[in-house]
Amino acid sequence: MPVSEAVIVKIVARGQPLRLGLGAHVTEFRYEDSEKEDDLLTATFSDPWNELVDSNQFQEGTEWIVQWGFAGHLYKARKFLVKRPRFVHGLVEVQALDKGSELKLEEHWGTFQKTDMKSILKKIALRHGLKLKTEALELAIPFLAQGGKTDFDILKHLQSRAQDHVFKVVGDTLHFVKRKLNAPPVARLAYTPGRDSRILSFEIQVKDQDNAKSSIQTTAVTVDPFTHKTRSFAADEGTVSTENLGPVRTTKNYATSFTSKILKRLSASIPHTILPTSTGKSLPLPPKTNEEMNSIVEGYRRKALLGNVEAQFEISASSNDPFFASGDLIEIHGIGKKFSGMYQIEAITHDLTDGYKYSVKGKRNAVGATDIFPSGLSLNGPINMKNPIEKAMESIEVIIKGSKSLMTYGQRGRELLGL
Repeated sequence: MPVSEAVIVKIVARGQPLRLGLGAHVTEFRYEDSEKEDDLLTATFSDPWNELVDSNQFQEGTEWIVQWGFAGHLYKARKFLVKRPRFVHGLVEVQALDKGSELKLEEHWGTFQKTDMKSILKKIALRHGLKLKTEALELAIPFLAQGGKTDFDILKHLQSRAQDHVFKVVGDTLHFVKRKLNAPPVARLAYTPGRDSRILSFEIQVKDQDNAKSSIQTTAVTVDPFTHKTRSFAADEGTVSTENLGPVRTTKNYATSFTSKILKRLSASIPHTILPTSTGKSLPLPPKTNEEMNSIVEGYRRKALLGNVEAQFEISASSNDPFFASGDLIEIHGIGKKFSGMYQIEAITHDLTDGYKYSVKGKRNAVGATDIFPSGLSLNGPINMKNPIEKAMESIEVIIKGSKSLMTYGQRGRELLGL
């Protein structure tokens, strides 16, 4: 990372910039953004005179509004709740979770009757003072008992009943949206050994064998409560229109290609050919409507197909990057024809402890993509971003309210910022 790119962290707690005592500074800063888990912020502060022990800004339950990035380009603010402050002589260690963690705290015993998925999502969001952004299916739900479960448990249950949706709390908004597997990538990056590569390392494995079963399709089985007859619903590559991240996929013992009519535009959504697979599952389910059964079995099918290849990338961050987040797509080149191509970010850690690096866990449903980079496009940088710096500065003015408190890493950063 260029020396001129000073790394900065801004924290506002209880409406005021974070106040550090004499000699106090940040020694560790990590933000873990995951599709499956709560977002986790880990920060360690030196406290040589034990001045932070009595600060109400470091107490459990305090809301932090945090921004970080480079001088002149801070990413959009994130909100966290301090959960596990740890005070040690000379150090204060803080772990803070996103506001979605509050959905796990309270059990409920009510029921949702004669309703639909979107109405339930609205009630959960309202209960926690959250806005709702949803692309939920118009799926009727005659009866759903919470039975002592938390709202987080109910959201996981609804996600399993939707076709291909994920939920996440970002700031003050509950997102319940469909995966964007046919969206443009937020960045294109290349691994170039022995050169100035932004991809510092990679580790890739094919996971298809972990899903191996004798079944060639995903099947859900239930019993009609009135007739007591068995009902079953099935989905395979011919019945589920699955967006893909590459033209070739592996199965149990051999590789099979997608349909040859592959659209040339980036990340097009195309149906699979009907071929034997090793990602089938059998799902015994309680009585449900036909519509819901179909939705569940298709959702399991899509999830199985997406998890065939897993990768981990360590990437050097740049001040030109958009804010990489779980669910985004990135396009990777320079790692061979087999694995070069599109990856969806399942989890990403922003680490500012020593410079600025990303640790990315990605997944895709294909191997064997071509490593021919489209002409006229640039590598190692963001794409489809309109004035990202201006956008970030707007969020500073609105959320941070002009706070001038900066915490920087290194003397060079202080000199650049006039501190």
